[in-house]
This record gives sequence, C-alpha cells and structure tokens, in this order.
Amino acid sequence: MLLEGSLDILSSNTTFASAGNLTIVSTSDGASGNGAISQLATGASVTGNVTVQRYLSGEGRIWRYLSSPVQDASVAEWQDDFPITGTFNDPSTGTGIVSNSPSLYYFDESLGGTFDDRYVAYPTSGNAVDNLLVPGRGYTAFIREDVNPTTVTVDGLVNQGTVNYNVTYMSTGDASDGYNLVGNPYPSSIDWDDPGWTKTAIDGTIAIRDNPTGVFQYWNGSVGGITNGQIAMGQAFWVRTSSGSAVLTSTEEVKTSSGTNAVLFDIEDPLPNQIIIVLSDGTKEDKTYTSVFDGATNGFDSQFDALKLDNDIFDLSTYDSEGSRLAINFFPSFN
Repeated sequence: MLLEGSLDILSSNTTFASAGNLTIVSTSDGASGNGAISQLATGASVTGNVTVQRYLSGEGRIWRYLSSPVQDASVAEWQDDFPITGTFNDPSTGTGIVSNSPSLYYFDESLGGTFDDRYVAYPTSGNAVDNLLVPGRGYTAFIREDVNPTTVTVDGLVNQGTVNYNVTYMSTGDASDGYNLVGNPYPSSIDWDDPGWTKTAIDGTIAIRDNPTGVFQYWNGSVGGITNGQIAMGQAFWVRTSSGSAVLTSTEEVKTSSGTNAVLFDIEDPLPNQIIIVLSDGTKEDKTYTSVFDGATNGFDSQFDALKLDNDIFDLSTYDSEGSRLAINFFPSFN
C-alpha cells in the first residue's frame, strides 16, 4: 500500500496493523508530494514495519541534515541510497570515493571546544547494519550525487507517542555552547510552536542549516527563515539549551494538522512586523532579523533571540547590549 496523502487515525484505542505492507511516499522537497501519518488519537497506534521515504532533490555535492522516522533503522539502510564512508568495516566504495573518509556525523554538544570540534564521525567500527540511527538525533550526511535526486528509505516501526531528546549543556564560553542537533522523529511534519512540546531550559528559537545557500535559517515563534516554524519529515534541526537541567520531549500533538505541509530546507517569505537586513555578494546572501517587541530586553532573551552560528559564507548579525552576536534580535524600543 502506497500512502501519498495523510493517514488519519481519529478514534482512540484503534490499531493500524501495517504488517510491513505500508510505504509512505515522498516525491518532493516541497509542501506537496509527501505522505504522512498524522496525529494519532489517544490510545491509537501503528504496529508492524512501515517503509518511509524521504526525497532529496539534486542540489550539488552538499551536506544534508537528516533524521530517522522509524525505530532501529541502521546506517546500512541509508547506505543503500547514498554512499557512506568512514573507518567502519564496510564503507561504500566506487569511483572517486575515499572509503575511509567519514561522510556521516552526529553532533555531541557535551564535548565542548569549538562548534566543529563537536561533530562525531559515525560509525567508526563494526558493520553499517549494526550501527543504528537514534530516534530524535540529527545527523549530517555528505550527499555525493550532484545532479540527480536521491530518495532515502528506512523500514521499521514508526516513532510515535512521546519522544525524549538527548540534549546537553556545556559552558565553555564559545558562541555555540548549548546548541544541540536533534531530528524530527515522526513520519510527519512537526510544528516547533505547538504546545505538545516540553521545553525546560530550552531557548524559544531553532535553526536549520540550509547548505545550498550556505547559511543557517532561524525561527523564534514569529519571525525568521523557517516557514511558520514547521520542520519537515526527516529533517534535523538545532535547538539551544541554557542549563544542564535541560529537557526536551515531544508528543503526537506536535505533528502539523495535515502532517505533510512543511518544506525541506526552505526559506520563508518576509513577514511585515520585522526589519530584515540583507548582506549579498550578488549570488549568495545572509539575513539578520530585528523587531521591537513588548516584553523583550536589550540583552539576550532566550525566548525571542537567536545566537548567530557561523555560516559557510560570510556572516551578518546584530549585537545586543551584552555584545552577543544575534541572528534574531528582539528589543523593547528604538533608541
């Protein structure tokens, strides 16, 4: 059974037994052409393995930020769809591939050091099939195909219900302290602004690496470059913790109403209640967002402001009163 729309289970205590016969189809990076399992009613569940696709358009040889929507998927399942190399037992081989050069990483904020120091090559040992993709963890994968699209497929019991994310906080004085790379764990788009999240010592902003443009996109609940704060199925994204007691969990409620309408790595059209400053070299551009907002301060507001992460290209930011570089800067009034 090919699911190109949304599977809606609206009755409580209802079980959909897929028995390995359900495939969630993805044919686009955009807001259409993607199936999903929408918010499950209380007590409802999906049992049995489900095959879930994630379409990636051909945008050149770039790093993609991905996550798995099913339990117990292995690196080998991604390796079937695009080359994965490293120091483990069975890396991909082929023309132009350096098999021992790592091409898949996760991010460990607790390592400290600079931003780049916190990337961890994965896997480093054993066979690809024995190294699992952790639900709720974000991964960055180098996609070597520079022209043709890639459809990434995993198979397993879909993640459902409450998901706990492993987030940490390490204070080293680096601007990247507290940033954790997590991933959308559900076979559906999700909404960062939905009350179904539990956010303890978690900033109100998120960031997504948009490598085709070379910049990070941000969202703080009202402004930024991530459309309505919606995160596509299979998308990894950045959250920022502010203490060692940080907790992040999500429930079925965070799924978008249709489950299918978020765009993978897209940029939002500007909203009218903000000032957007753009720096461009004629080909690529970076943006910073400012807004006057009741309740904000001139310093860093964890609910509204986003600390700037370094792009691959040039960087544009504003400063708060404490000297922090911000990608989104809310303040109480113009001086």
